[in-house]
Amino acid sequence: MSTGNHAMARAHAYKQEDICLTLANSFFNSIDPEMSVLTLARKTLLTSARRSRSGARIVVPAVRHFAFNAADQPRIRIGSTAPNFKALTTDGEIDFHEFVGDSWTILFSHPADFTPVCTTELGAFAALQEEFTKRNAKLIGLSADGLESHGEWVKDIEETSTSGKKFDFPIIADKDRNVAFLYDMVDEEGFKNINSGMAMTIRNVFIIDPKKKVRLFLVYPASTGRNTAEVLRVLDALQLADGQGIATPVDWVPGKDVIVPVSVSTSDAAKKFGEVREVKPYLRFVKHNVKSSVLSLFGGPSYSSSSNYTTFALIAAGVGAALVGSEGLSKDSRVADLENVVGK
Repeated sequence: MSTGNHAMARAHAYKQEDICLTLANSFFNSIDPEMSVLTLARKTLLTSARRSRSGARIVVPAVRHFAFNAADQPRIRIGSTAPNFKALTTDGEIDFHEFVGDSWTILFSHPADFTPVCTTELGAFAALQEEFTKRNAKLIGLSADGLESHGEWVKDIEETSTSGKKFDFPIIADKDRNVAFLYDMVDEEGFKNINSGMAMTIRNVFIIDPKKKVRLFLVYPASTGRNTAEVLRVLDALQLADGQGIATPVDWVPGKDVIVPVSVSTSDAAKKFGEVREVKPYLRFVKHNVKSSVLSLFGGPSYSSSSNYTTFALIAAGVGAALVGSEGLSKDSRVADLENVVGK
């Protein structure tokens, strides 16, 4: 190869390296400035030198090949703290932990706007939003497209999939896949292509409690729609377990018997719950105590006393009762009225 051709080849290689460096630095800096490629290079003093075509000496980071590395991702486990992030949404910019506040939060993600399965899912969540609100739970979606596209998509969702309900919760604009990377929302093939095109498996559901802990996560394939009733059922089970210290059996729904944990003796369970039905020494059932579970949610740490209008839905064995509180009613008054409805 001639000297001229060598020079042209080196120049092309340097240009490609610079493009990779710029993209990688922009991505990591958007997550955390302390993670930027240039900052890490300065901190570790890992530098190397090359010469440009003009012969001038240029100092660059030693690592010239960048890719999203699964080993760098936070490990999302049950009980781990949900990673915090800042992002633009259809309701404005948010700090995720501030958005969660003292509520439960359902975060669910989508690979792109105007996708058919996701359109039906977002509509179904919107139709159930009142039920989530009753349980002190917020909804927030995510799609790997921009805000303008989100706004147009919401119009389609309201037209086709909300059963007449208004779409009234934010959608995160994750066009750069920053949150998808942070929450490990893609499969192996999608991970390889996370920075280009559609990563089809950005289809996760996370239930996060008021302490910002991940309590459940589900991952769905692109072809299979999510079950919003199941998300609501799991939320009920988690809140009941937190409030009463029980566990729920297979296919449990409110009103069905619950399980006494093995750490609780039968005598202690009888004092707390009443009659204990023992199938095996390790498998014991008690009646679902609607009054205790609802009051624990009402007075527990996740209760928001700033609510101006509060509706309590008490459902057991298919029979419902509702108590509506108005603005200015004290917490003690609400508890007393609730006890009158449920019965002492």
